[in-house]
Amino acid sequence: MRPANSRTRIGKWKKEINPEVDADAFLSNPQPGDVIIVLLGPTGVGKSTFINNYLDRPEVEVSDSLTSCTQDLCPVVIDLPSDHPSWPKQRLILVDTPGFDDTHLSDYEVLRRISVWLADVYDNKTKIAGLIYLHNITQKKMSGSTRLNYEVFHKICGEKAMERVVMATTHWDSIILTKGEDREQGLRVFWKDILSEGAELRRIQDPRADSHRIVDHILRLHAARVAIQIQEELVDLDKRIPRTEAGKLLRCTMQEFLEMQNKDADETDPETQERVAVVQEQLKQMDIPILDRIKDRLFRKRRPARDGANSARSHD
Repeated sequence: MRPANSRTRIGKWKKEINPEVDADAFLSNPQPGDVIIVLLGPTGVGKSTFINNYLDRPEVEVSDSLTSCTQDLCPVVIDLPSDHPSWPKQRLILVDTPGFDDTHLSDYEVLRRISVWLADVYDNKTKIAGLIYLHNITQKKMSGSTRLNYEVFHKICGEKAMERVVMATTHWDSIILTKGEDREQGLRVFWKDILSEGAELRRIQDPRADSHRIVDHILRLHAARVAIQIQEELVDLDKRIPRTEAGKLLRCTMQEFLEMQNKDADETDPETQERVAVVQEQLKQMDIPILDRIKDRLFRKRRPARDGANSARSHD
């Protein structure tokens, strides 16, 4: 529920905007009827390739290595035909995003860019039609960065958005089918929470056909759009990014990393020392000023009464 005075208050999330970085990624003319599908997942899983296969043309730059190409959010606008069964004459927007293991950006910077983009479209009265999370089926083990990508994705979405989520596996052409099926079963266990909340598991074996099937699934079954958790946290509840569930998870992960390194301080190599310095700097960026902490506590105390007064209202 959006607080009654939200239209007159400048949201904290807007203070996180970096005009030099974010301006080009924001939609120049967002429309309430826009049909937005956001693609997320680790670097190299095929988010850019998915969009190119859907369009059947090279619209988004693709990397042939583990070095990430997508550093900025890249919304690709597609005009749906007048005879589309669910969204006639509407704009379909597929959004390419960087992963949390990006080779050029810190994890907090990735979260910041994704968060302010999502907050901006929601603040312009546009909700999300669906989200697609991509995972490379050839990956043998769940690395730390893969786990972080998945867990932050879960926090960004929130439970009520899960019916609009597709968990899709890629790179089936690079693995023996029986091995891929075994790993898929492992994913069903690892992803059991998100799947039990309504997300659907799909394979991308025929890149062009399956990209269309997945998008059509979202467009066909989910005619109603939804505000995802991080949008409500930033815009409706006026939280700063570090105070969102995704932000708290990322901060906790960084703190755990530092604690582990402190235990092995004598054996730390130069590369790890550099990583420690980067994480420490990110934690400084996520620090909440004391005045904002006091305001957050006061806001939480007032919220029950405010929510009751606005229980009949919804996001316009």
